[in-house]
Amino acid sequence: NAVSGDRTMVVSVYDAASGGNLTYSESLGTVVVGNGTYSFQFGASGNGIVSVLTGQDYLALTVNGTEETTRTRLLAVPFALKAKESADTQALNTRVTSLNGTVAGLSASQTTLAGNITTLQAQTQSVNATVSGLLAQFRVVGLSGTLAFGNSTNNGILEISNSGFGRLAVSGISYPAGFSGNWSSGIIDPRQSQSVALTFSPTAVQSYSGNISVTSDATSGIGTIAVSGQGTRLISLSGDFAFGNGTVNAAIQRSFTIANTGTMNLTVSWISYPAGFSGNWTGTIAPGGSQSVTVTFTPTAVQSYGGNLSVASNATGGSGVLSLSGIGRAAMITVQGGTLPSSSGLAGQTVGTFQIGKYEVTWGEWKEVRAWAVANGYGDLAGVGDTYPFGSADNFPVINVSWYDIAKWSNAKSEKDGLTPVYQVAGAIYKTGQSVPTLNSSANGYRLPTEAEWEWAARGGASSQGYIYSGSNDVGAVAWYSGTAGVGTKAVGTKLANELGIFDMSGNVSEWCEDVAYTSSRRKRDGSWSNGADYCAVAFRSSDYPGLRYIGLGFRLARRSGN
Repeated sequence: NAVSGDRTMVVSVYDAASGGNLTYSESLGTVVVGNGTYSFQFGASGNGIVSVLTGQDYLALTVNGTEETTRTRLLAVPFALKAKESADTQALNTRVTSLNGTVAGLSASQTTLAGNITTLQAQTQSVNATVSGLLAQFRVVGLSGTLAFGNSTNNGILEISNSGFGRLAVSGISYPAGFSGNWSSGIIDPRQSQSVALTFSPTAVQSYSGNISVTSDATSGIGTIAVSGQGTRLISLSGDFAFGNGTVNAAIQRSFTIANTGTMNLTVSWISYPAGFSGNWTGTIAPGGSQSVTVTFTPTAVQSYGGNLSVASNATGGSGVLSLSGIGRAAMITVQGGTLPSSSGLAGQTVGTFQIGKYEVTWGEWKEVRAWAVANGYGDLAGVGDTYPFGSADNFPVINVSWYDIAKWSNAKSEKDGLTPVYQVAGAIYKTGQSVPTLNSSANGYRLPTEAEWEWAARGGASSQGYIYSGSNDVGAVAWYSGTAGVGTKAVGTKLANELGIFDMSGNVSEWCEDVAYTSSRRKRDGSWSNGADYCAVAFRSSDYPGLRYIGLGFRLARRSGN
């Protein structure tokens, strides 16, 4: 408490080890207390307390006859320690002296250890140098690579590796006959390798084999590896030779490739072609090389063409044959305009210049366009059309096609050939249904001829000789009809042409025209294979329902002039 006054105090020392026996007691007399703080010195009556205090003793403080609490006693501990300061200091000094001696001993040991480490490092360096020297004596050679060339001339790669610890010196490489490489000597560092490009160059049609041997200063390993190949001349042909439709007497050119996939030079001596195709090339093709050859398809008639192109060479294997095919299609003939004569049912009608098909549209041409059409929105045409007799060749006229079918097919052909379709319904391209279309007069695509155009062309136009039939007064010379045809249609263009070079405008099949007749029916002209001669006259006219499909009814195409 923060008080002032005099106090009577006694300091006592008790032996804890003996259960609290009193070992020392001293009365301090009256102690002056000022502001709750007091100080005193005990042991003034003698030094007995110094010898009495030990680590097992504790002090007790009695103030005015009352022993203080434990917390209060702790305030007396510094005085006890001060009382023992001399003894503790002596003990501490003794211990410090001992510790200094120990430290000195350790320093000496550390110096010795440092010397030992230096010696050990020197010995390690010596050992390392010795080991390095020993390892450098090991040079291990190894060879690897896929060196079974077979029929290929592709360069092989030989890998020479050094899996040892010393530098490997390669002084030479030997190859069996037919093989060579681009690296023969040099140094390969430890754990490294060297690539060697190999070439297989056979000189005869035979098998080649043997070992490649690497000469070096290797201390171990394998320095040989097997290599093999076959001397060959292998021919292969590639190219797309489904020419499709080609205009009669007009050339179409494509290229095909002759390749030599063998290991020796391939010599081509000549090339043979089926009828309608031509081209030529002779010469030598190096291993792995190729040659482009131009083929020309020139159909001379509306018919199917096909066969095999064969390349004659000294090949030891492979195929020198390539299949070719094509179709001769009708050409468009430009007809100068004029006025129909008085003998015509259309007497006095004038036609302008136009184009018309040299032949009736064939089954082959119909099928090709039909396939494109079905894939491009003309779904109504799927499966439409045929020949008669059924299964006839592609150069027979197409039959069983209605007027509506033809209008849609003509639009599809125009689109396929990059032209503007003619037939429209509500301003859109006519593709489906049986609507009555309008004609886009500015379009450059295909359409049916008008009745007047058809008759003008059948009569020979401005070159007309006034024949009854198209091109002759002898119906048998120009027409397949009931008197000449027997049963069924015949290949187009197999009778004589008329004055304009147009075929079959008398007989074979009747042909749809553009014009409306008798309300909704459409005009058709010419007689068919099943009709008599009078139906084949150029002046004969008829009509039918536009949805009719019939075995004696086909068509030919027309276009406006200037195309």
